[in-house]
Amino acid sequence: DAIRMEGRAAVTLPSALRRGVDPSTRRPLRDEAYLSLRRAILSGDFKPGDRLVEREVANKLDLSRSPVREAFRRLEQEGLVSVNRQGLFVQEVAAAEVEELYLIRQHLESLVARLAARNYSAEYQPRLEEVFFAMTAAGESGDQERIVAEGARFHSLLAEIAGNRRLAKLTAAIVEEIDRFRRLNLAEGPRTQLVLGEHRRLLDAVIAGDEDRAATLMVEHIGNSLAAAKLHGHMAGTGETSR
Repeated sequence: DAIRMEGRAAVTLPSALRRGVDPSTRRPLRDEAYLSLRRAILSGDFKPGDRLVEREVANKLDLSRSPVREAFRRLEQEGLVSVNRQGLFVQEVAAAEVEELYLIRQHLESLVARLAARNYSAEYQPRLEEVFFAMTAAGESGDQERIVAEGARFHSLLAEIAGNRRLAKLTAAIVEEIDRFRRLNLAEGPRTQLVLGEHRRLLDAVIAGDEDRAATLMVEHIGNSLAAAKLHGHMAGTGETSR
């Protein structure tokens, strides 16, 4: 069940594809193969540079090689895998690409924050406060994974309050790609309290209905996240793997 690679540790397929194909769905098998592989890549189960072998993946997913081959083509079009003479590999995370994603996220989420402040009503306050409390508790315990998860809940709730489904969908797609990079480089310690403060100020601006301040604070928050990634050396150079 493992893919052997020259110069690299084996990729253990049962772990990387632990969710596998959902037998209850009516989606075409090529879509199921694509979704399973995409989840494994974006969640970090497959790492940049890992080699994917069509036969091994097909066996693990209990599929023929045809839908897996189609899934690989689709992932290649999205830039998640690449092909060279040695085979097919999970694409390295380039610094320039990560910067592009953060820039797009800044603009999308600043609009989310503006609309959330515009559409805010008191019924949302308990949920916002509950998520922020959970983030604070995670920070006090040093649980970085939980801080990321609760932060994602906070941003999803803002998108819900904003009330624009298309905007929420676009934002979620960008965040999913950024999360791949973030999981490879989960920040430690120093920025935790800063992140909590940024979310507290965002929360207060939304509750106050201050659209301009909420949008500005969101731009600053996303910008600070990018700056922290650069500062900690996770984006050493364009085209290099961000580890």
